[in-house]
Amino acid sequence: MNRFEGKVVIITGAGNGMGKAAAHRFASEDAIVVLADLYQDALDKVQSELIADKTLCVKTDVCDFSPP
Repeated sequence: MNRFEGKVVIITGAGNGMGKAAAHRFASEDAIVVLADLYQDALDKVQSELIADKTLCVKTDVCDFSPP
């Protein structure tokens, strides 16, 4: 059993850099990964590199505090 099996991890800035690296690392430990970023195309690319049924992409701006 991996350390993060069955756990949910939310990663902001998941489209590139350290966020992308973290997404890959948590996914390798069997976590369910929620990918958040401003850019949908970057999210889609990262999701295509991971196990699709264990990821969820959310295009969002974590700096925007206004309600939806």
